[in-house]
Amino acid sequence: MKSGELNPPMNLIKQADIPGAIDKLRKGGVVGRFIAVYED
Repeated sequence: MKSGELNPPMNLIKQADIPGAIDKLRKGGVVGRFIAVYED
């Protein structure tokens, strides 16, 4: 990771999208990670 050779898929989501993201994870087929980004 530090060298930049790995580039894992990351899906940035807002707080309001968390429930939908959890549903997608339960169903399977999600590639990468969901990362919740909080806005002020």
